[in-house]
Amino acid sequence: MNKQAFLEGLAGYLNALDPEEIKKTCAYYAEMIDDRVEEGMDEEQAVASLEPLPVIAKEILSQAPLGNLIRARARTGRRLSGGSIALIAIGSPIWLPVALAVLAVGLTLYLVFWVLVLCLFVLDATLALSGPLMFIRAFGAGGGANLVFCIGMGLSALALAVLAFPCAMGAAKGTLWLGKWLLRKIKAPFIRKEVA
Repeated sequence: MNKQAFLEGLAGYLNALDPEEIKKTCAYYAEMIDDRVEEGMDEEQAVASLEPLPVIAKEILSQAPLGNLIRARARTGRRLSGGSIALIAIGSPIWLPVALAVLAVGLTLYLVFWVLVLCLFVLDATLALSGPLMFIRAFGAGGGANLVFCIGMGLSALALAVLAFPCAMGAAKGTLWLGKWLLRKIKAPFIRKEVA
């Protein structure tokens, strides 16, 4: 396959994107092919060294906004018959509340994960702040056992703060990964239809 056929095929796969975005993407891949030709490959080898068109298109479309994919699907999708529209309208008192409830529960669970992450960071900040405060308290505690107790608690709080921070960061990264994974799963049916 030559460069022109590759770019036309890529533009065909990316019809869900804006025309300007398609031009930018095709220009990027045209430049990539030209760079490989300048390095000594012929045009067919340069095109063959790239990933297959469906794989490239799927990767690009997975980064596209969900609204663009839905609009493109509505433009290119089949038209609904009158009977289908009637069934959708008649069934909407059942499926619409169920769909909204599922959406609300999913969003609530995702927000709960973020609240837990926030609680971990607050716990870490509290431990980090209580360490120096216990050292200050040690000077006012008098001597003996109170002094040793306050210094020990301050050191323990600082050590726990150091240990809690990577846990909080890991939880934040995991929750962010979960959000990206869920978005990819939501987009997957639209991308499959565009690439197929």
